[in-house]
Amino acid sequence: MGASRVILPKKLISNPEAMRRALTNGLEAAARAIQVDFGVTTQTWEHGVTFAIEAPTPWQRLIGTSDSIYTMLNEG
Repeated sequence: MGASRVILPKKLISNPEAMRRALTNGLEAAARAIQVDFGVTTQTWEHGVTFAIEAPTPWQRLIGTSDSIYTMLNEG
């Protein structure tokens, strides 16, 4: 295999606002996908568990729950 080459779209790089939107949209999409994956782990439970998405910084997403049973199982 040869060396990989990075292809950067010129218009996106020259437009910081477009870059910010693209990164934010990617983070939000990934966070929602993780939220769904977490939900799947509890779909057969007798009580509903909700998972919230928080954005403590513009470039960070936290997905979690305050459900005590999920926390106990997750932390052992």
